[in-house]
Amino acid sequence: DQIIPFQDALKWRKSKKLALKQVAAGVGVSVSSISAWEKGERLPSLDHLLRVSEFTGIPVCAFFQFCKTTQCPFLNGQDS
Repeated sequence: DQIIPFQDALKWRKSKKLALKQVAAGVGVSVSSISAWEKGERLPSLDHLLRVSEFTGIPVCAFFQFCKTTQCPFLNGQDS
């Protein structure tokens, strides 16, 4: 199984019933960038990753395999 880093962002977007255009505007990138990130075709720069995290409320670590294989304190409410 390939882990697509933006799978959580895609789920978040769909749960909020937001169009790609709305997320792109909120993050400040093109629609094609958001689409490519969600499909795993490209990865964002660190600056864009931080903007996505801020816009979605998804912790940055959730975009990495680290959180998929370990106990991420941010996703488990243990951050201090």
